[in-house]
Amino acid sequence: MYEIQIPASVYQQAAQAAEAHHVSLADYVTEVLQLHLQDEDAAAAAFFTPQRIAEIREAQAEARTGKNITLEQYQAEAPQRRAEWQAKHPA
Repeated sequence: MYEIQIPASVYQQAAQAAEAHHVSLADYVTEVLQLHLQDEDAAAAAFFTPQRIAEIREAQAEARTGKNITLEQYQAEAPQRRAEWQAKHPA
């Protein structure tokens, strides 16, 4: 078992919530952290799809082989590329 230090205000909120749910503070905090970490993993998995990972790796390979652009080219092309990407990947 480990100990952590948290701000008093957070401790009070957690203690009140644990009491309201009729569980121990340790059980409540453990459950909240587990749920948060699961949601975080799910969000990352949803964002970093195999297709997006492939696109990132392709871009990395291109950069390593010198297929990169100047800052001026980026600034000129970025708005159009951003719009195209957003059209393909709606929020």
